[in-house]
Amino acid sequence: MNFIDGVCTEHTTGYTLAGYGFNIPLTQAQTQHLQNKGITKVTMGLRPENFVMANDGQKPHLIPLQLQVNVSEYVGSRQYLAAQLGDALISVSIETAPDADKLTSGTYYFDSTQLYLFDRQTGQVVWQFLKGIASNNTIEKSGFVRNLIFYQPFWGENNMKKLLLSCIVGVAVLA
Repeated sequence: MNFIDGVCTEHTTGYTLAGYGFNIPLTQAQTQHLQNKGITKVTMGLRPENFVMANDGQKPHLIPLQLQVNVSEYVGSRQYLAAQLGDALISVSIETAPDADKLTSGTYYFDSTQLYLFDRQTGQVVWQFLKGIASNNTIEKSGFVRNLIFYQPFWGENNMKKLLLSCIVGVAVLA
């Protein structure tokens, strides 16, 4: 995961997560959640596989980001990019056709439904927007933070309870 520091700021169009060289619009729900917790300085988490090359206009949750591509490497049906977003070095993984040209600097799109926000002071997850979340619990023990995300329709309630119990036992064993 790419970790990039940012500050929540208010603009005429709403709140954004601003950093050196980028502004990412936040949803009203994200803004409200951060305001309720009194958090303005965050670290955002962007997974490399949540980037795409183009937005056909049918997906309003895709955020355009200007990337300066330093290295592009083919691995299977993907191209892995070492790039810069503002002053941050990031990794990006893009699904491409086998005969695609090497990707270069330009506009790429990040799936905002996969955005993670962490409190910069505590390191704890303060926002994850994933469809189907049943619960989001953080367990801290001896400096370890375990974020347990359960997708209820897939796992089912009984399997979720078993998974939660096994994670709690696992964290207790680490102590």
